[in-house]
Amino acid sequence: MKLIMENWRNYMQESSVIILDESQMQPNFLKQEQLTEGLLEEEKDPQALGVDVLAKIPVEKIQSEYQKMLQGETEKAIQKRTARYRELDKALQDAQGELSDLEEPNDDYGGDIFVAFYNWAKSAISAIFNDKKKSKSREDEIQFANQNIEKIAKQMRHLLITTYTPLQREIYRAISLFTGANFPTIRNPENFDSKQASVLKFVNDGVVDIFKPTKETYEKAKIILQKMVNMKIKPQPVWRGVGMTEKTGKYTGLEEYKKGAVIDVGNMSSFSTEETVAKGFSAEEEDQWNVVLHIPSLSRGADVNEFSEYEDSENEIIVSGKFKILKMFYQYPASDKKVEINSFNSFKQNVSSGTIQKPPEEGLTFKDGIIYVVLGESI
Repeated sequence: MKLIMENWRNYMQESSVIILDESQMQPNFLKQEQLTEGLLEEEKDPQALGVDVLAKIPVEKIQSEYQKMLQGETEKAIQKRTARYRELDKALQDAQGELSDLEEPNDDYGGDIFVAFYNWAKSAISAIFNDKKKSKSREDEIQFANQNIEKIAKQMRHLLITTYTPLQREIYRAISLFTGANFPTIRNPENFDSKQASVLKFVNDGVVDIFKPTKETYEKAKIILQKMVNMKIKPQPVWRGVGMTEKTGKYTGLEEYKKGAVIDVGNMSSFSTEETVAKGFSAEEEDQWNVVLHIPSLSRGADVNEFSEYEDSENEIIVSGKFKILKMFYQYPASDKKVEINSFNSFKQNVSSGTIQKPPEEGLTFKDGIIYVVLGESI
């Protein structure tokens, strides 16, 4: 069911509870290209649901609508959606030319604002049909800009509107924001800064969405995802990689991590069904350790992979709540060798005393390894 995204990627504190730093939970893959700010103002969905309306919708309704969306993602449905881009594809081909002619701003065709959208729209269509460029004159490019740019934007948006119900569109956008935009702002919409907001674009299985988010966009996403996060799912193992300091400051440090302690992952944290993905989020600061949180059998969460901006690469499940530490162990760098530990502090003591063997590889230190924290089901 992933035929579009593959081509697209080729282109382009309670004292007894450990609180995770929200910035630790922000995946590196959230860095993305963004269209020139001002390309599109916030596009209003004619049937958009407000924050107050979404807040009153029962959890069961949100969850049932999401299940309908998942059931509708069939190969046939995706191919049908893709076919609707034929007209847009032809319009782009008719206007394609040497992009070097469009590098300098020109008020006749919208300057760099048009260039940003034109380049992206062409890539989006090409990702669907994998067509080659055709050359046209600069005059034809300008004529295309004046006559067809608004039509293309509207038709791309129309496909989203006709594919999903109003509530389903809100769910689709909430997942898009979580997986491909400003993740911490969903957890705390009050931090939204309109001056830094940029036009976002998402492509998933033949559906294109282009919009400039507002504070309300993030408020709605938070409401929806908090109602989805306790959905029952098939029990499966999940992992989450973070970089963590030893000492406790604003957030709990590794010195508090021990068997029996309780970790609060917050109301929305991203875990992956792929251990290799979690291990890829290594510590970025010199004073941090590589830590992997592991839940062997997660039975509740929001599996958003099907509609994720990174479908089938991050395999995300949104997790919420408190989890008890069942056990901890240290994995040596560049090795499968593991040593079980009772706490991070006891591990450090054993390192200092020499009780634990040092990494045998020259140039590697203990910090190059990984601290695994195994968690029980939410409590």
